[in-house]
Amino acid sequence: MSKENRVKTTKVKTLQDVRDFFKELNAVIVNFDPDDDIGDYIAFKDDTPSFPKEEAIRLNTLLDDCFAICEEKGVDIYELANQIITK
Repeated sequence: MSKENRVKTTKVKTLQDVRDFFKELNAVIVNFDPDDDIGDYIAFKDDTPSFPKEEAIRLNTLLDDCFAICEEKGVDIYELANQIITK
């Protein structure tokens, strides 16, 4: 994975953070799905993992935070993700 593809988000505390994180993910993983394990994404160009194992674990933890925030705020995470993906 090249440095320009690195997702820089380190914490997700608000709905805006969720949106920003999803935008970053979508820039690296086209049409990502919040239910998918980040470690399962593969780069098409060379058939290698999109993220190193440690990075995938970190991003999956942030995704868990996204689910918690959306649930707390009564926001459908899939609808929110779809809004980001389809822009």
